Amino acid sequence: MEKMKTPDVWNAVIHGGLIAMIAGMIGAKLSQRFPGKTFYQYSQVIVGKWVGRLLSLFLVIYLIAVAAFEVRAMAEVTKLFLLQNTLSR
Repeated sequence: MEKMKTPDVWNAVIHGGLIAMIAGMIGAKLSQRFPGKTFYQYSQVIVGKWVGRLLSLFLVIYLIAVAAFEVRAMAEVTKLFLLQNTLSR
């Protein structure tokens, strides 16, 4: 690797995995602490009413953006592999 002067990709994979595991553990602990409540309900209890609503709004916007990206990617894959011999106008 010294010859190539490139960063090791495994480093990013390990850090990404650790971040995902920590986020999952935090989510699980919060779900245990507030049984029967959703993220939107207990975020307002933890950080306050307005900040919790703002945090929930950011989460909803993020999830809509991710869903839109996934739909677009699926449409591109479908067009490329399944509809390659069809005519487009």
